[in-house]
Amino acid sequence: MTLLHSLDRWLRRFLIKLIIVYQNTTSPDHGAIRRSTCRFTPTCSEYTKQAISGYGILGIVMGAWHIVRCNPLFTTVGTHEEVPEKLWILKKSKNI
Repeated sequence: MTLLHSLDRWLRRFLIKLIIVYQNTTSPDHGAIRRSTCRFTPTCSEYTKQAISGYGILGIVMGAWHIVRCNPLFTTVGTHEEVPEKLWILKKSKNI
C-alpha cells in the first residue's frame, strides 16, 4: 500500500465522519430537529457521503455541485438523484 493510497483512505474516512457528525447534530433533515427541507433524495449530505465513499476527492466536487443545484432554478422538490456508478470522465476511450 502506497502512502498516497493510505492518505486517500484516511481522508475519505475523516470526511465521512464529519458528515455523520453534521447529520446527527445540525442537519435539518437528519438532526435533532427534523424538518424535511431537502429538495433531493437522497439528501445533499447523504449524496456527498456516498460520492466521497466511491470517488474520494472527486466526491467532494460532486457533492458541492449537488448542493449548488439545490434551489428552485435547477430542480423540483423530490428530485431523485443517485451517485453514478461510473463517471464518463473516468471511462476509458475506445480510440483505435
